[in-house]
Parts: sequence; C-alpha cells; structure tokens
Amino acid sequence: MRSVALSQKQPLTYKNKSKMKTQTTEKEQATDVYALLPTVAGKSPERVHKVYLKYPEDWKAQYNMLLMDGDTCEDCAHSNRCKTIFDGDDTNTSCQFHPNRFVRKKPL
Repeated sequence: MRSVALSQKQPLTYKNKSKMKTQTTEKEQATDVYALLPTVAGKSPERVHKVYLKYPEDWKAQYNMLLMDGDTCEDCAHSNRCKTIFDGDDTNTSCQFHPNRFVRKKPL
C-alpha cells in the first residue's frame, strides 16, 4: 500500500459540473419566492402556510384574506356579525368573508 502525505492529496473534481447542485434551505427558497409574489407593506407573507407556495393563485387568495400585522377580528367594524354567522373568534388574524371586508372600527 502506498502512503500519500495529506499535502499531496488532490481535491475531488467532477467531470460534469452541471450535475453539482447547490443546496439552499427552505427559508432561503421561501424568501426567494416571496420576492416574486405581490405583497403589501405591513402584511407578512410568511403568515400564509408554505404549502400554498406551489400554487401562486391560491397563495394570493390566502394572502389577501389576511389582516394587517397586529390586527384581529376584534378591531373590525363587522366583528359582531362575523361572530354570529361564522361563530368567529376575536383573535382571528384573517377575514372569513371573501373578499376581505375588514374595516377598522371608528374610535368612540
């Protein structure tokens, strides 16, 4: 058996570099996808479940139903009606009506 010093070892090379794949994390892939989708300032695209990323039209529909970051059903003028019709909860962060009918309550 022939011994080779560590300094003499050659790095592995590939004959066809196109077969080499770069690996990215799910978060990096999702960030790239979010850059391609229409978003609104103040509404985080990460709040839409990642399964919808495969279907851009469905993702857009789910995104449009989200309330702005920090808003809940309790902040909406229609919250009493929603709770009656949909048995809603004041802590929901997406609108149950389609299209989104969120209207901020007027201060008393």
